[in-house]
Amino acid sequence: MDYFPLFIRTTDRAVLFVGGSEDAGHKLALIAKSSARLILFGAVSDSRITAMIEAGAVTHHPRHQPVEPP
Repeated sequence: MDYFPLFIRTTDRAVLFVGGSEDAGHKLALIAKSSARLILFGAVSDSRITAMIEAGAVTHHPRHQPVEPP
């Protein structure tokens, strides 16, 4: 990670993550300390993110496979 520090007001804000990798887990853990609503789209491959989803700290929208036409 080359740069990350980001100073934004998180009150009444949602932060969207796309993908649940280990890197996303690090960033989610940091932003979870704020008052932002956390939303994640995509597959999850990090146990910390799974725990946050199960605890209700992250709203998860899993990746759906496209449906092939008949």
